[in-house]
Amino acid sequence: MIHPLTLEVIMLKTPRFLLTASLALALVFTFSCSGDDGDDPPVTLPSSSDSGVSQLPSSPSVAPSSSSEDAALSSSSNDEELVEVSSSSEEESSSSAAPPPYIPPYNPPYIPPVTPSSSSLAHSSSSLEHCSHFREGTEIEHYGIFKEKFCDKRDGNEYVKVPIGTETWMAENLNYAAEGSRCYDDDEAKCKEYGRLYDWATAMGFDQECNTTDCTSRIQQPHQGICPEGWHMPASFTPLQNFIIAENIIANQRGNVLKAKEVWPYEWNGIGMWVPPDPELTDKYGFSALPAGAYVMVTTGAMPTKGYADLGIRTNWWYGVQASGQAASVKFLYNSREDSPAASTFNKTNFFSVRCIKD
Repeated sequence: MIHPLTLEVIMLKTPRFLLTASLALALVFTFSCSGDDGDDPPVTLPSSSDSGVSQLPSSPSVAPSSSSEDAALSSSSNDEELVEVSSSSEEESSSSAAPPPYIPPYNPPYIPPVTPSSSSLAHSSSSLEHCSHFREGTEIEHYGIFKEKFCDKRDGNEYVKVPIGTETWMAENLNYAAEGSRCYDDDEAKCKEYGRLYDWATAMGFDQECNTTDCTSRIQQPHQGICPEGWHMPASFTPLQNFIIAENIIANQRGNVLKAKEVWPYEWNGIGMWVPPDPELTDKYGFSALPAGAYVMVTTGAMPTKGYADLGIRTNWWYGVQASGQAASVKFLYNSREDSPAASTFNKTNFFSVRCIKD
């Protein structure tokens, strides 16, 4: 039999026993629901067959279990966050791996994205159209006259153009850097100002054999040659001259109306009495010819100097007419005469300027 005093002690301690048991039960429930993988052994309450109250946890041991509970809850919360991030990354990976269904014609076939390498980016950049920035109808003031511009898609060079009679001419010399072309004095700045110089075969877009052989059968009408897309080599200067004559321009000013202002100093060459230019007629139509000079390979009576010659004195333009196997037609202007541009034939290996006409 239990001694009455012992029974009284147990009864006095019963509330503490119930409180301690409740906390222990809560702790066991927390560990069992915390999402552990079963690595730790389960915590069990002492069975009723355990002997004595002294085997039950005392109240001071409850406080540490509270901090353990907080740690377990924090760990559980972090695990939930990690699981959520992992889940979203799996969804993202799944969406990038699985192509959408192809339902023609409502959506195009799926093409997985490819990150280009630096070399392919450079190639893509270099293959961009040169004139993508250009706006059609752009005008600029050129030698005192507003003129519309166009762009050469081969290199992005921009030129001014001008309508004269029934034709539209380039209002400056071509500056396309074809293989074998030259800048006066081998100076790039001269190319920007006066355009480039070409032998006849290069100007016509032929191989070099056409400088020494008859290539008449290869000349088309119109003939693009080295001109930009939509433009062609002049087959004749006759329509231009006929328009000037029809405008009642007197004979000794028909070359003056094609020359740029303040660029051609008048000089008497001692051969005859040449009429000075009329400043009211100079560059009347905006053709704006410049004394671009030439590079002479084969000397003739008209051009006795070999090498670069006549800058500031004379200009020469090839056109698509072959005089013989080794000569072709040229139109030229002198600074010492103001009459109509003269026509002549020169060796095809000489280097002259090019003006193109719009198709």
